[in-house]
Amino acid sequence: MLYDFNGSDYTGDYTATRPKDVVPSVRYDGITAPRRHDALPLEVRNARFVDDNEDHALNAGEMGKVIFEVYNRSDEPVYDVQPMVVETSGNRHVKISNTIHVERIMPGKGVRYTAVVKAAKRLKDGRLTFRVYAVRGNDGTASNVSEFDIRASRR
Repeated sequence: MLYDFNGSDYTGDYTATRPKDVVPSVRYDGITAPRRHDALPLEVRNARFVDDNEDHALNAGEMGKVIFEVYNRSDEPVYDVQPMVVETSGNRHVKISNTIHVERIMPGKGVRYTAVVKAAKRLKDGRLTFRVYAVRGNDGTASNVSEFDIRASRR
């Protein structure tokens, strides 16, 4: 079994830090700022960063998870949705699992997405920033964007 969906990662409310809403930046992910947040068809909710030992940091050799929900706020189905997790500081010692394509999210419905984050043994002390959002594939429209600022530790 890859995930224990009844485990505390999914049923608890632990997060290493609370996400903050940000305006997207072309510099990191090629998306543009939304025109109006309330007009976006997709919404990211309940985002959490869970480090395996729950010490509020990503340590060298440790795995973590970014867990969030993507909801369709529109009155129409949304097709080819890609939940995105990007580490924006450019740290070479952090790897994030590949994203998926969600074929369709019906109006008023959502999906829960989990990205696995792995820190290499060579990770150094510092800060990591993870950007979380979703993109609609047919036109690149993005959802709201949240960021986690996580402490990196070589211990």
